[in-house]
Amino acid sequence: MLDADEIRRLIPHDGSMSLIERVVSFDDEAIVCESSTHLAVSNPLRSDGQLSAINAIEYGAQAMALHGALTGANDTQSYLVSLRHIDLQVDYLDETDAMLTVHANLQVKDDKAALYSFQVSHSGDVIVSGKLTIAYGIEV
Repeated sequence: MLDADEIRRLIPHDGSMSLIERVVSFDDEAIVCESSTHLAVSNPLRSDGQLSAINAIEYGAQAMALHGALTGANDTQSYLVSLRHIDLQVDYLDETDAMLTVHANLQVKDDKAALYSFQVSHSGDVIVSGKLTIAYGIEV
């Protein structure tokens, strides 16, 4: 549906920090994205040559940002303010050469914040999941 170039125009992440490569589908409640950037040696989140599974949170957060941009849910700067129920089923995202699928589902939203659940999977197996909260319009 959307490719990497279109995605970079919608979210503030640039270059190799733009982790989502494709939006597969979205509606008012959810988005499904794909990426193989977990395999890139140039992935800026790599440490000691590997990509820790905790970095899947960034994939989930970028999917959330895309969902907000595509649905027009928010036109102000937003910030990740809370992580909850993070479940890591693997140690490293680059343990597999399969495409990652990122699902983000809007749970609740008002004019100040939104709560999403997210899952990162490969080959149909969920490897990381959790809940993320973003706040809108915070001055930093």
